[in-house]
Amino acid sequence: RLFKSHCHWEEVPRADVPRVVAVFRDPRDCVVSYYHHLQDLIPVALRRPGGDGHTVTWSEAFERWLSSRQWYDHVNSWWKRRHDPNVLIIRYEDLKTDLPSAVRRIAAHLAWAVSDSTVERAIEHSSFEWMSAHQDKSQRPSANAPPLFRPGGLIRKGTVGEGRSR
Repeated sequence: RLFKSHCHWEEVPRADVPRVVAVFRDPRDCVVSYYHHLQDLIPVALRRPGGDGHTVTWSEAFERWLSSRQWYDHVNSWWKRRHDPNVLIIRYEDLKTDLPSAVRRIAAHLAWAVSDSTVERAIEHSSFEWMSAHQDKSQRPSANAPPLFRPGGLIRKGTVGEGRSR
């Protein structure tokens, strides 16, 4: 069984999960992504619990992101487990640099025997182009819920290094 989450280690539903893949991204790129994420929410999503109903400026988003400590706390919780044999930490930048090697490394960590065609399909479905074309599959918090982002707003660029220019 698989599940995708933004949980900290301590929040994982079962701490005895056989194998875990944790993906980290450069915090500078994360804050840029967070800002655009907020900009792309539809009005009803801005009014959800915890939202104040308006979009934010870059400075407001940066301050909110920094003061929340979410990135640091998340990475720190997993980093403490980096030597655990059931935890694989991989960087988003490595996925972008060499996705085929990363897919094979993940499959090996999960102890999955995968064919070359399965690896190729995983690479295709992990590409920015495929995810962008199919972002309707991940825009909703559940299958019956309305989308939270404007059309085309969830998957933006899929690049590395944009945070260095801010």
